[in-house]
Amino acid sequence: MKKLVTSIILLLSVTSIYSQNFEELSFGTSNTFDVVTWNVEQFPKMGQTTIDHVKQIIENLDAEVVAFQEISDSASFNQMADELEGYNGYFKSTSFSGLDLAYIYKADEVEINDSYEILT
Repeated sequence: MKKLVTSIILLLSVTSIYSQNFEELSFGTSNTFDVVTWNVEQFPKMGQTTIDHVKQIIENLDAEVVAFQEISDSASFNQMADELEGYNGYFKSTSFSGLDLAYIYKADEVEINDSYEILT
């Protein structure tokens, strides 16, 4: 039993040493238009913790557009979008399941001319 516990502790220690952190995230270049799609699975599944982590990931990815699936709380999404400096958000509840789509985009690089549903 002691060997099993020691092995598990060693495995967890090694895993945490080599895990990726938010600051190491990178995506695209300054010469590309970067679009990310992300199923955040019932956002915000863990409340403010989820909001803070998703915000940090978005800031580090620095993509021009991020499309989200499974947004279950529009107020939390709008809060996150408001707190992201330089980004605007778009959310419209259209789903009967309560798991909606939403978008954030860099306000100084993306201009929204019109929005509409392609399938009604």
